[in-house]
Amino acid sequence: MDGAAQEQRLWSQVAEREFTRLRGRRLREFIAERDRFSAFVKQLVEQGIAEGTFDPTLNPSIVTSCVFELMNTSGNWFRPSGELSYAELAEWFATFVVSGLGLPEEDR
Repeated sequence: MDGAAQEQRLWSQVAEREFTRLRGRRLREFIAERDRFSAFVKQLVEQGIAEGTFDPTLNPSIVTSCVFELMNTSGNWFRPSGELSYAELAEWFATFVVSGLGLPEEDR
């Protein structure tokens, strides 16, 4: 794993687990950034539903929370020396999530 990937992995683990220790301006900045990213993902889900690509019965807020939970917990078990590289895991996650959001079989 290169230095940048290792740094990103460590940052995401600290951000997910330790952000509650932040105070004042730093905490507000962290929450604002997290909320912007969350809103972006939610907007993508809503757009997919509006365009008829994703299942219209999905709740965009729940989908967004599930996507972040999937990403945030991968640091607990993922090992770059394992079966998949970071890039391969990212591709797997993308396929898994987008396929899971798809239209029900009877609507395809």
